[in-house]
Amino acid sequence: MMCGRFMLNSDAAEIVAEFEIEPVAGVQPRYNIAPSQPVLIIRDEEHGRTAAEVRWGLIPSWSRNPKIGNRLINARSETVAEKPAFRAAFRRRRCLVPAGGYYEWQARPGGKQPYFIYAAAGGCFGIAGLWERWQRDDQVIESCTLLTCDANRRLSEVHNRMPVVVRRDDYNLWLDAAAEPSVLAAVLKPAPDSSFDLHPVSKRVNSPRNDSIECIEADGA
Repeated sequence: MMCGRFMLNSDAAEIVAEFEIEPVAGVQPRYNIAPSQPVLIIRDEEHGRTAAEVRWGLIPSWSRNPKIGNRLINARSETVAEKPAFRAAFRRRRCLVPAGGYYEWQARPGGKQPYFIYAAAGGCFGIAGLWERWQRDDQVIESCTLLTCDANRRLSEVHNRMPVVVRRDDYNLWLDAAAEPSVLAAVLKPAPDSSFDLHPVSKRVNSPRNDSIECIEADGA
């Protein structure tokens, strides 16, 4: 699974400044965000760029069962334009998912070792995402998925995939519903080797019940 966990510990002011949105309320540090949980997204609406809270795990509008979202937490950037579950959202409903870092597990003979991976410059960044709106009778669920790409050379030592991290200069392009897929391809690339740092963390992050700053602290593994 990739990317299966991430964190966001930025306060509201930092998120507003990074994504140039109206003030948001109720932002709390979260250190172990897991699939099916609510996550913050940034999207363009008629009145401008806004923040919204949606479920992590995309539910296509045509799906009969919302449980499909549990399997659609990630979308491969190489095939997202063609896959039935994602292609409509890729054309019209792209978003940014604010994150302060994410977790990945490296396979080792003695078991998988979790790593915390974060921006070398610090602060939060935007992961490329898609969002969807599902409705059956009176039930309405908005949901999202995170796009992934090949890992850069440095991070490939831990895992062969990484989230698509959108450069700040490309936020407008990614959120522009009129942008052509051929133009968007330039966004769907691995982040430069030097842009992320990482360190091993304790296996407490394996359980989504653990959601505290200890999850990101370096471990001597």
